[in-house]
Amino acid sequence: LLDTLYDFMSETDCVPIIAHAERYPEVWKRPTLITDLINMGCLIQVNAGSFFDKQERKIALAILKHGYMHCIGTDAHDMTQRAPDWSAQEFFYEAGYTEEWKRAQEIMRKVIAGEHVRVEAGKPIKKFLGKYF
Repeated sequence: LLDTLYDFMSETDCVPIIAHAERYPEVWKRPTLITDLINMGCLIQVNAGSFFDKQERKIALAILKHGYMHCIGTDAHDMTQRAPDWSAQEFFYEAGYTEEWKRAQEIMRKVIAGEHVRVEAGKPIKKFLGKYF
């Protein structure tokens, strides 16, 4: 799968945004996959609502704490039944993650403007006894 993604990136010069990375069972099993994707040049998007979901919160917080949350989504599908919900901003500010929120906003602004965004992965996320660190 990573080879196919790498080939696509090489052939198209596109930068994939891995949407709601915190929802993928493969990431839950092997969280180092996040750093592999970032090292390839991908951006990572986390859904704001995942910080309120018991199952997704653990890995979402690990992605956030490692500085790997490049974009924030709302899982919106339309403006009525599944409208954007940015209430998670309060969580970020109250939990001391104001800079991380602002950084993701700036990266998203650059993506929308068509500007090149380059991020780097540092320390990989690890899993031990069901906890991510």
